[in-house]
Amino acid sequence: MKTFRSVLTLSFWLLVAVGLTVATPAMAFDPVEYTVCLKAHNGKFVFNAKDKKSVFATSSQCNELETITLIDLTGNQLFTNDTVAIKTHWGRYWSAQKNGKLEANRTYNKEWETFRIRQIGKWDNWLGGDNIDFNKPIALHNNTHARYVAVELGSGMKSVAPLVANRGDWKEWETFNIELPQFLKDLNAAPKYKYCLMTNNGTNFITSSDDKKTVDAKGTKCEAGGVHTVFDLNGGFLMHGDKVVVKTNWGRYWTAHKDGNLTGHVDYVREWEKFTIQKAGLDKKTKPVNAVDKRRLFSISFGDHIGFLGHHGKWVQAVDRGGKAMNVTGKELLPWETFTAFNPACAPSCDDQLAACMKQVMLNMAWNSRPQQYFLEGKFACEAARNTCKKVCRQ
Repeated sequence: MKTFRSVLTLSFWLLVAVGLTVATPAMAFDPVEYTVCLKAHNGKFVFNAKDKKSVFATSSQCNELETITLIDLTGNQLFTNDTVAIKTHWGRYWSAQKNGKLEANRTYNKEWETFRIRQIGKWDNWLGGDNIDFNKPIALHNNTHARYVAVELGSGMKSVAPLVANRGDWKEWETFNIELPQFLKDLNAAPKYKYCLMTNNGTNFITSSDDKKTVDAKGTKCEAGGVHTVFDLNGGFLMHGDKVVVKTNWGRYWTAHKDGNLTGHVDYVREWEKFTIQKAGLDKKTKPVNAVDKRRLFSISFGDHIGFLGHHGKWVQAVDRGGKAMNVTGKELLPWETFTAFNPACAPSCDDQLAACMKQVMLNMAWNSRPQQYFLEGKFACEAARNTCKKVCRQ
């Protein structure tokens, strides 16, 4: 492999030497986040202490405080030797210190807060390396201080097992296994439904702001920021009375706070992130006569009017029926608390989608060697897509 890379490097410089232009496409990817837990070689999970600074490998479970966000700053797929940052449940970053300590209290990520993720038997991602296998141990190397993260078990530290960043090489105690938190396993097993949620004024949609926290009802279109994924924790068809989790377009989850605030910024699920979805117009007196009737009455689909009851017994609410803020203070499922489940595939409208498709055909036709045939084939494909859209969206 080293010989192959050396030949490629030599070939590159030979081309430059003779004056040929080598076109290298710019490859820039957005960071990718993974919500995971790390299990150390002692069989314990890494635990982010409440002092928002210390990190230990003493936990026997993979829950909220053990959850970290592994941020692949290189983007695209997670390859060995990619640069990563690690953010704790408290929203702070791991930081490798000069003295070999590991602290988890930084509010930013610079050189000391970034690591190279490595895996035994994998070569680095120069010219495209091997992707990280989550089923095998990984190591974390801070390039600034040239040290690996490890669990310290010597000198009476076994019961505390703090994490340090002072090892010059990696062996068993410098490796960690990546595991998914239980809530992610539950969500992966749950049916998923994508909706835009239109407020009762018939104009606005619930959206998630660019701060990746604020949830409001100021959207005017069913577009990226307004697309939500609803996870049905009961499984099967989405039904009136099911427990659900709502994920924003940013990959964060709705939270119903005790004070009535609704936010969409956490990357874990506990009780406050769970809601009961209900269909407007149904109450405790609604009694289906059989299973078919129950499915007809209680199933939730596009176009239905629904509400979300939070953990504290209050309803998600759009102030003034939309166009303003959102909260979780509703006492009943009334117009302010009612939303229409809108199909994201239906926005823009089917006719607008056809127009956009044909515009692209016209642009591409100029570059095609057989423009007339290309136009006819493109028109046929666009119209077929429009017809499918009309069936799905009932437009």
